[in-house]
Amino acid sequence: MGTGRMLAAGLALVALVALWGCHMVLPLAAAYDAGAKDSPAAMDHQDVQVLSDLSPTDLPALDAARDGPPTDQGQPGLSCSSPARVGPVPPTSLVEPAMRADRMTLTAREDKSMTWYCSTRETPGGTDFGDWEPCMTSFPPWEDPTFFERGAGEQVIVAYRPVSPGPRALQICDTNAQCAPLTITGLAPGLDIDGPDLPDPLLGSEELFFNAVVPGDQSDLYRASSGSTSGPFAATAMTNLNTPSYNEEDPAISPDGLVLIFSSDRPSAFYGKNDLWLATGLVGPYGLASPLLQGPFQIVINSPADEAGPDLVEVTVGATSTLELYFHSDRDSPGVYAIYRAACSIQ
Repeated sequence: MGTGRMLAAGLALVALVALWGCHMVLPLAAAYDAGAKDSPAAMDHQDVQVLSDLSPTDLPALDAARDGPPTDQGQPGLSCSSPARVGPVPPTSLVEPAMRADRMTLTAREDKSMTWYCSTRETPGGTDFGDWEPCMTSFPPWEDPTFFERGAGEQVIVAYRPVSPGPRALQICDTNAQCAPLTITGLAPGLDIDGPDLPDPLLGSEELFFNAVVPGDQSDLYRASSGSTSGPFAATAMTNLNTPSYNEEDPAISPDGLVLIFSSDRPSAFYGKNDLWLATGLVGPYGLASPLLQGPFQIVINSPADEAGPDLVEVTVGATSTLELYFHSDRDSPGVYAIYRAACSIQ
């Protein structure tokens, strides 16, 4: 290699290293290498890319440094603050955070039990939360709730076991714990269903997102549509996000339907446990039938520990709206989970 080419390559490398430490914004970056076990060709995706903490203005320099094609800058990105633990240290290991419809009370389930805890904001839209205390004691055993309001008061969709032991199904309940099963068509019999999320009505219909698994197999993401929150819902697998050998779980979609966050144990270029991943272009002006996969959130959201159970909610106080991401992680104490919050915005 000539001196000029060596100097150019060196400068590109220095620029790339410098960019890696820039401010914490999450656009597209370097290509994801899934390794020999699940190469991108073996996955049923349109494209797979890793999110870093570079800013949008850094993308052309990064693309030039890696000598690859420009990233798809037509897709929305997600900018998030560094996550902080919600409230004081919880009295037990907590998972599956879910914000109530009033946007004041955050719920979480005790790990490996059906006991629920709640922490309430000190002020509307504030970042300070009170102590975690047992709550929802009159409700039946359920998992992974998603709370919403459609004019008839607060409702919740949850996973439950019609027969125990047995696979989970979904039901819709009111605050008096009066529940009815949700009918979901298009699924193979015997699937274990979990992780529901019901955002604001999208494109004039209700869109239900969840994960399902055949016992002993991997968990995959599904999307189901209906004209009503009570169903029936017609489901299809989100094949562009699912992998043949790893788990995709806990879908959480933004209220406008532009971004979807989910957890997965697929290998990433940065971390090797459960991480949070981002998909865009599900609905809205991008109109993609097959979402472009982006992820995971490198450095800002993910850590070498586990991150899972995301919940995306919009909190409005006066004329100000904030998109909040909640998730559970054992980053501060291995094996003991706490709930974390980050403020985000769609770019």
